[in-house]
Amino acid sequence: MNLMECIYFAINNIISNKLRSFLTMLGIIIGIASVIVIAALGAGGKTFISGQFDMIGANIIQITMADKDIKASDYFTLDDIKNIKETIPDVKAITPLVGRWGKIKSKRSNQEALIMGITNDYPQVYNIDILYGRFVSAKDVLIGKNVIVIDDKTSNKLFGSLDCIGKTIKVGGKLTSTTAIVIGVVKNPNEFIAGFAGEDNVPILAYVPIGFQRRMFPYDFMIGEMDIGVNDYSNADFAADNVVKLLEKTHKNKEKYKAQNLMKQLDKVNAIIDKFTIIILAIAAISLLVGGVGVMNIMLVSVNERTREIGIRKAVGATRVNILIQFLTESVIISTIGGIIGLIFGYGGGHLLSRVLSLNAQIPPQAAFIVVGLTSIVGVFFGIYPASRASKLDPIEALRYE
Repeated sequence: MNLMECIYFAINNIISNKLRSFLTMLGIIIGIASVIVIAALGAGGKTFISGQFDMIGANIIQITMADKDIKASDYFTLDDIKNIKETIPDVKAITPLVGRWGKIKSKRSNQEALIMGITNDYPQVYNIDILYGRFVSAKDVLIGKNVIVIDDKTSNKLFGSLDCIGKTIKVGGKLTSTTAIVIGVVKNPNEFIAGFAGEDNVPILAYVPIGFQRRMFPYDFMIGEMDIGVNDYSNADFAADNVVKLLEKTHKNKEKYKAQNLMKQLDKVNAIIDKFTIIILAIAAISLLVGGVGVMNIMLVSVNERTREIGIRKAVGATRVNILIQFLTESVIISTIGGIIGLIFGYGGGHLLSRVLSLNAQIPPQAAFIVVGLTSIVGVFFGIYPASRASKLDPIEALRYE
């Protein structure tokens, strides 16, 4: 019996026992589908996070306080920002980042927002999308002008539209507030949170010149973070070291500042996702092993049911190798068909979940070949014992079997 005949007889036997064959394949189907979905979502998660880092800007260094006996004199000043930009060539742009929760009021609504004190360099450090108007200018920063840039969420809540340039609002802390003119509307950079937490849980943002914020929060104003955009990512670590050294020299202190490279944080996040994905894949692979045990079990049942057939075939000249190949072929076909069905469900499930979770699930084209190869190995591994048992049957005893 050649290979084509083995395949023909195997398929006929699978068709003649449809329900039993499907139930045997079910473990393989679930195992493969789970592996495909988890791998796709893991890759999609990495792409999503990388995209978020690209949105805020790739070449960013965060300089913050090291939380080690910090004094008021250790905090950053606007002179530090000017000195760093003029002294270190690798620094393209630099902005302080002072966030304070406050109130923004219009005739229509009263909203709590995170008010960010920044300079005009902010758009060169972070990628922002200006929808209407303009961003804070160097002149606004110089005189601490009462101007404000709000995000689209805030604009809709305060005015019912995005086009609110030139309108005035009240902005400030819990006890005091002052009038500011809206000069720009930007897209909320945290909009992706809405897909997970809902629209109402997306923090709304406002940007004001750093001097204006100092007047709004005079008793709670310390610059504890500076964000730097560098010209070349390859020099980011070198630039960060130089910035820290310059700050230590200016403030006459040591080990009070720390620098973080955001792209290195991305590498750490991706490493965590990879490890987590591997762990989940290992758990999902247990289903595949259970499916393989199911294949072995049903093949043993098949050997018992076809004992007389095996005896007849041996009596007319079939060798042990012929019998072995016949049952191995059937085992491999059952596993492979289950793998292909699992692959289809995995593709469908991966794309469905990616839409629900707003992720771009990535399933590599070579996954089909990997699945076929993997399920074939499962079929051989778990089919070898039943096939070997069938091939070792004594033909005389097999012909007597009822």
